[in-house]
Amino acid sequence: MDFAISSEQQAIVDSIRGLMGDFGDDFWLERDDTGEFPEEFYQAMAKGGWLGIAMPEAYGGAGLGVQEAALMMMTVAEGGGMSAASAMHINVFGPMPIVVFGTEEQKQRWLPPLIAGEQKTCFGVTEANAGLDTTRIETFARREGDKYIVNGQKIWTTTAQQADKILLLTRTTPRDQCQKPHEGMTLFYADMDPAHVEIKEIHKMGRKAVNSNMTFYDNLEVPVGDRIGEEGKGFQYILHGLNPERILLAAEAVGMGRSALRRATQYAKDRSVFGRPIGMNQSVQHPLAENWIQLQAAYLSALRPIPSCVRPGSMIISSPAVPRPMLPSIWRLRWVSRPANRPCSPTAAWVMPRSTMSNGSCARPCCPGWRPSAKTWCSTSFVRTCWSSRALIEQPSVCGGRIPLWLRLPFLPRVHRASPNMATDRVVHPSVVSH
Repeated sequence: MDFAISSEQQAIVDSIRGLMGDFGDDFWLERDDTGEFPEEFYQAMAKGGWLGIAMPEAYGGAGLGVQEAALMMMTVAEGGGMSAASAMHINVFGPMPIVVFGTEEQKQRWLPPLIAGEQKTCFGVTEANAGLDTTRIETFARREGDKYIVNGQKIWTTTAQQADKILLLTRTTPRDQCQKPHEGMTLFYADMDPAHVEIKEIHKMGRKAVNSNMTFYDNLEVPVGDRIGEEGKGFQYILHGLNPERILLAAEAVGMGRSALRRATQYAKDRSVFGRPIGMNQSVQHPLAENWIQLQAAYLSALRPIPSCVRPGSMIISSPAVPRPMLPSIWRLRWVSRPANRPCSPTAAWVMPRSTMSNGSCARPCCPGWRPSAKTWCSTSFVRTCWSSRALIEQPSVCGGRIPLWLRLPFLPRVHRASPNMATDRVVHPSVVSH
């Protein structure tokens, strides 16, 4: 099983990374100071065709999938933080209900302007009195002939001040008149008509360049032709945008984490105290290494599929689903344990020399009576491997299971330690890995 991304996916990452190079820290700092929307960045993404990465090719999109979109957003967040990601986030999967349930006329009318950056949209779902319980929203759309009249309010509507349209979820049947709570909600793609929509910005800490708002709807008229799908089924429709959005948000968090770790690592290399870089101290190296491992686990859980052979306590290296050439030729990294008082920090990696294995299987560390043999080596936060091979970790950090984690550790001669067992081996510290 290969956890590497394809050449096409790598090309996406490289292209986005190059584009983000035109919008450095000074650009985002200025936007965060002034609160000005990063229009130049948004249009650059539109010009490159990236706003339509997941939209059908028939309407100007690229027709790619969730994984490609997540890689794009991870790289955007790594280069510009949440301000960059939030500026374009809604365009990636927010319009997916239109793609899946919209009529051909609606798709032709709405999707090309979004993909080209000629229009912007926002997302109107959350309400102050409902929170995460979407079934309790109170914004109501009353039908009058060939139009609906919408009254109510929404909160945390991102980019409402720049948006031309809004993906608006309302009730068309009161909750107490529905057989199921999620029924009776209808989805519209409505105009942000300033005569009937009032926008009040929410002042917040951080991400000032991308505004968050309360929106108030006073007799907003929405034509029946701007309703997406059938009346009363809006909740099911909107999940087609919300579900992949969760993966995008996870990818964006990984991107920002990688940026933070890269900056911290560079500082540890550049900052000298008592005549040497502070990165030479284990008290600095170990937290960076732990964070690197956690970021890799988060990346894999968000972007890479978990194989069916992976189960809590499973012996992955003996599974036929994992080809032996993908495992290091000398070492098999087996286990990551966590003390009970630090559930979010991996502390020990059990590494077994190949000589202690038989036909690709180890001494079963999952058995209660198993103890490290004399040839087994353990070190806090260190990963033992040969110069530039890969090692497979099972990281017990997500959903109570173990996530496979590949670590590519390049040869860095300045940071190495002698093995307790073999003087010729090296330990490469993850905190100095360049992403």
